[in-house]
Amino acid sequence: MTSATQLPMQSLSAPQLSPEGRAALAWSDMRQDMLRQLWQAVLGEADANLSPAQNAAASAQMLGIDPAILLALQGENAGDAAVAQAAGLAPFAMGGTGLRASGTDPNAPLALEGNAIYQPYLESASARTGLPAAMLASIVDAEAASHNGVWDPGSRNPRSSAAGLTQFLASTWESETERPGTFLNGVARERGWLDQNGRVLPAAREDLLALRFDPRSSIEAAADYARANLSALENQGLVHDGLPPEELAKRAYLAHHLGVGDAARFLTTGLDPSRARVLLASQIGGNAAAHRIQAAGDATAAHRQWLTAYVDRKIRLEDHQRRTITV
Repeated sequence: MTSATQLPMQSLSAPQLSPEGRAALAWSDMRQDMLRQLWQAVLGEADANLSPAQNAAASAQMLGIDPAILLALQGENAGDAAVAQAAGLAPFAMGGTGLRASGTDPNAPLALEGNAIYQPYLESASARTGLPAAMLASIVDAEAASHNGVWDPGSRNPRSSAAGLTQFLASTWESETERPGTFLNGVARERGWLDQNGRVLPAAREDLLALRFDPRSSIEAAADYARANLSALENQGLVHDGLPPEELAKRAYLAHHLGVGDAARFLTTGLDPSRARVLLASQIGGNAAAHRIQAAGDATAAHRQWLTAYVDRKIRLEDHQRRTITV
């Protein structure tokens, strides 16, 4: 397997990628000239046969940005549903009201400071899946190792197979690759890594798992996984109308961190003590887990206390958004 370092950008060259992947790559390559390119997209020629939303979606797909940005700059007013429809996406919805149920606007502009290099990937994944970029940023922030606040794309958990910015286990990364419609599935199909039944070829497994260290792939995969997990939790009544955006992000993270099955149990009946003990030890080490279990009285309570505190501290949308002052 590739060592825990960021893969070179040419590892996913434009001719090999899906349209979404090419959009993200294009923006990464030209991010130093982003403003100029953005204005060209706004002021350039539009297709007279397309609506403003469709033109914005087409331009945004090339640049890997939210189509609503172009509409706003052009003085157009189109709802999220119209933009998503023009882009060929179905926005994630809770009972028909979507992610704007209550609380702070989850789609406020990002402000990533030392992690600004990852903003194009977060915004591209957000535009593709309909999930707020700040939600995806908070998942990365909770999962990735960091140095002086800067995320490390080579992050690894020494106690599991988790790797990359979003700490996917090897088995979950493979299953997301085999799930039709995901970013990883598109990359794997274009590279010939799947057999005729859509399963990962044994010879391709090493290269596939190495993609966990590619920031773009890691972020796009996390967006696909979050969208599927939120839909599964919604089907169980655990994501619903009126859920504040930050609480929705916390549930998306719980499902990413625990898997949707354990996340549902965590949110309802609670984890089995033996399972809670294993999960806590895998995160903080056996000795620290034993001390916490002794202090809490049982493994389920100890794991809940640790994970709840961690999620409350790390999943904060406003930490990744630009602050505005209202006069």
